[in-house]
Amino acid sequence: MTSKDWTLNDALGYLRVLTSQIDTTKVRSNFVIDALHASISEVAQFLSVTKIFDYGIKTTLSVSVSGKYGTAVLTGFTTNPVNKIIKIVDTAQADGKKLCVEVTQEQFDNLKNIKQETTGAIFWARNGEDINFYSGDLTISASLSFWYVGYPKKITTTTDYLEMKDPFVSLVLAKTKLKIYEILKSQPPDSLNVGINVQMANLRNTTLQENQASKVGGK
Repeated sequence: MTSKDWTLNDALGYLRVLTSQIDTTKVRSNFVIDALHASISEVAQFLSVTKIFDYGIKTTLSVSVSGKYGTAVLTGFTTNPVNKIIKIVDTAQADGKKLCVEVTQEQFDNLKNIKQETTGAIFWARNGEDINFYSGDLTISASLSFWYVGYPKKITTTTDYLEMKDPFVSLVLAKTKLKIYEILKSQPPDSLNVGINVQMANLRNTTLQENQASKVGGK
């Protein structure tokens, strides 16, 4: 989920130009890096909430299986810790049953309590750093396909690439500039706020259009 074009050094150079109208003596590199990381985290969260799935990470999730139950532990995801789970898929299941179904912890407990035999799907619920599974009449695979949004790691090496895909870097840079204005108690230009709002609105609209197209295509 890293940029292919923007290194930390590129971003710092770009932001120094943009913030030259403030007080450049107060805009230090470590200050800008903190603001940049905060902006990357905010945009990552926004992309997660708006369900822009191409921002997610795909990997393999190992499951400890015991009969109808299974448990996966997320503490091993140290490089990109799990923020929001997008979807979990068991490719070994028949068509129509591959996608594991998320339920609340209360719903999951009810499934276990009544020991429902015929489920037609594998259900899961996240409880902290554990994911619990219930399969009913199906058999859970020990390895599942796992898509999630991670917490971006803070980069401090100038040659490292930003923890954000290139289509969203302009939004990150705009939000970083706004943070610099706010912390230095300087008045940002109206165009900066307008630009950020327009970019976020466009992302929301894109998501709505994709969701609608998906529904139409599924009929």
